Amino acid sequence: ASLLGLRDIARGTDPEDGRRNMTGEEEGALAAMKKRDGELDQQVGEIGKVIERLDPLAKQIGVTADRQRIRAEGLNTDVSKAEHDIESLNKRVTDIMKYEKNTNFCCQMVLGVSLLCCVGFIFQQVS
Repeated sequence: ASLLGLRDIARGTDPEDGRRNMTGEEEGALAAMKKRDGELDQQVGEIGKVIERLDPLAKQIGVTADRQRIRAEGLNTDVSKAEHDIESLNKRVTDIMKYEKNTNFCCQMVLGVSLLCCVGFIFQQVS
């Protein structure tokens, strides 16, 4: 700035250099901005009040969610155990059904032989 001879302007020593009176349009715009800022501040205050009212509810929801998570984990363990028990019982039932088929066949053979013996005895008595 000193090369061009503008030392005083560069230093800002003249109080009138950076200041001027605002026009009516600028004053109106500034007033509108201040009004809008006031409305925003009021809305932020209302939102803050709502959040303050919701804070205990949110904390209670968090506590309840933790309890439900613990219950769900317990149920998961119980379901896994029940699934294992059902698989074990299913295997035992399958083994019993195989044994039952063999036992049923044996009983039928014994009854068949007994019936043949009875028929033979009756035939011998008749002859």
